[in-house]
Amino acid sequence: MVEKGDVFMGNQGSGDILCSQDLDDKVSLQIWRGKGAPRLGIYNKTKERMKPVRFSWLEDPSRVLKMQHGRGQSTEYDMDAICKAVRGLLESMSRDLTFRSMCLRTAVLLQDMAIVPKVVMDKKDFALLPETKRRSLWLTDLSNGKESGAFLPCFDVTDEESELFLKNGDELYLDLPKGADIRDIRSTAIVSKLTAVDPVRWYMPFQIGAMGVLMGFSAVGGESIDFADSLWRGYDKKSFLRKADDLEGQAKVQASRMAMALVSLVRHWPYLQALEYREHYDSEGDLKECGYSRKRRFDIPQGQLGDISYVVTVYDNGEGHIAIGCKGNGRTSLHDGDMIFDMPDHVYGRSMASDACGSSPDETYSIVNLIRAWRTYVWCRRVKALSEPALMGYR
Repeated sequence: MVEKGDVFMGNQGSGDILCSQDLDDKVSLQIWRGKGAPRLGIYNKTKERMKPVRFSWLEDPSRVLKMQHGRGQSTEYDMDAICKAVRGLLESMSRDLTFRSMCLRTAVLLQDMAIVPKVVMDKKDFALLPETKRRSLWLTDLSNGKESGAFLPCFDVTDEESELFLKNGDELYLDLPKGADIRDIRSTAIVSKLTAVDPVRWYMPFQIGAMGVLMGFSAVGGESIDFADSLWRGYDKKSFLRKADDLEGQAKVQASRMAMALVSLVRHWPYLQALEYREHYDSEGDLKECGYSRKRRFDIPQGQLGDISYVVTVYDNGEGHIAIGCKGNGRTSLHDGDMIFDMPDHVYGRSMASDACGSSPDETYSIVNLIRAWRTYVWCRRVKALSEPALMGYR
């Protein structure tokens, strides 16, 4: 008999129970693993049955777990009780040195994917930089030749962070070290310096992202976990994935999307908390009642903001605030009704400047990126709430 709070290793069915913790004398939660990423096991002691579910099930804080214990008998558990037990489970997992090493290696992998610079060879490219060049936190500017090469930040630089850069007027840059690889931003030591200045921005998102991916959370709205399964294949061999190029198929696609989400989050980090979000079934009517007038409207294709396409409208209240109304074409589990984002107009301007990466602003691209950044921020907060005792920064 497992006593309340006990942690144990065991085997159940075709997988292993990595750890377990009781909710009460009727139900325990387990971390259960087969061949790939683990699942949250919900074990009914009365019926001696375990149901594995993905950890993404925990992302909705309004969920209630209802368990049948016998004829006409049931017990409900709210998410607060479940969250407390899950935190205990992940704290137990973090004592496994192999798991901790895998978390660290995955965090570094995601960070590498986010910071590897995109190369610009010609000054003309800065006139209208393609989206593919804006998907990193850094650019390598070789437009004046490699000898005069420079790394350019592609994110909103705070006053404190700006002291780490060389300056040419309003331009911030770092010289490309002699003989260095044109994509080796780490050779400048800027990554560690930025982390020292603001670890909450420059380290924690990657650590939380790694934990979320490894435990099979939704990866910011995506339900497939091929990336997580690929990472866990190295757990038994203690041989961890070090390069994204070693991934294949959907695992590589999902890793790229996760890295892109983290790029958006880190890029827009300084002002994300200034965004106000709500949902409404008539965004246009709601915003007009609040004194906003419509300025621009455009379409966002399916896949940019989720599993449906959107009609996005930009509004202005004439008093220093911008609002974005997003009306989905179809049903989605990501939100209930239209999405509405409200922000000071200077925040909207900063977001477009950050996404421009020294080129011309692209409003459509910037809106997609800003919404992606906000979603990633909310996702990271939820994963952190469930896994904080297992995060290295918590110790």
